[in-house]
Formats: sequence, C-alpha cells, structure tokens
Amino acid sequence: MTDSPPSRPCEGIYYIVREPSGWRLAAWRFAAGQDQEHQAMWETDVAPALARQWANVIGSDARQLERGLKILAFAFPRGRVSKVKDQFVVYHGNDRKPFMHLSKKAVEQAFRIVGRCRWQYDDHERCVGFEKEEIRQVLQLTEDWPAV
Repeated sequence: MTDSPPSRPCEGIYYIVREPSGWRLAAWRFAAGQDQEHQAMWETDVAPALARQWANVIGSDARQLERGLKILAFAFPRGRVSKVKDQFVVYHGNDRKPFMHLSKKAVEQAFRIVGRCRWQYDDHERCVGFEKEEIRQVLQLTEDWPAV
C-alpha cells in the first residue's frame, strides 16, 4: 500500500480499512495510463497487511487469516478517483462514517486533488453486506457501517 502522497494529482483507488489500532486510508495511486481494480489491490496489498496485523490480536495463523480475508474484497468502504475531462471525480459508496476519523479531505490529499474534484455516489462502490458481516466476525469488530 502506498503511504506517501504523489507530487501531482493522480487517479487511483482506495480503501478505508480497520487495523488493530484504528481506521486507516489505504490508497493505490495510478501512474499515467495505469488502471487497477479493487480486487487486485485487496489481494496483493490490503489482505496480506491486515492478516499480519490482526493474526496475533485475534489468535489466528497469519497465512490462514490471509486466505480468508482475500475473498472479502468488498467488506470495507472503498472508492475510485478518476479524471473526467479537466476535473477529478471521487466515486464512493457513501459508507465512510465519522467514527472512522477519515475525512473527504484525507482522501483528496492522498491523491493531491484538494479543491480539484467533486464527489459522486456510485452504487458499485458500496460495501457488500455478507462480506462486511464476515470480516466483522473474523476480526471481532464491534463497529458497524452501511452495506448492501
């Protein structure tokens, strides 16, 4: 997962994930002409990182936990930043909540698009209910967030 912001505005995808220490923004920034799906980011970066972090906390084998997490790519809030004409659009599922302590501005800063974007709801970016419930159970989370 990329943690340092790019030097100029860019497109990409993001997740808002629950780590043992709290909620965190995980952003994948695209190079010019690059495009990726959430599934690829989840399987290669997010699920392995979460498995390593949560294994000791919940008393699980990290490799086994990773295998279980890899099939839950639509459990957490996520979105996509796309350039449409001369403006960036942040497509989101409207499932980011105040208790996550991650603002729209945090997402915009990650992609260097503060003041250069608009936010647009996209049903495709919504959390999937059964995946959300599974990850809540596996990670023993008490917080709840919207899903369909």
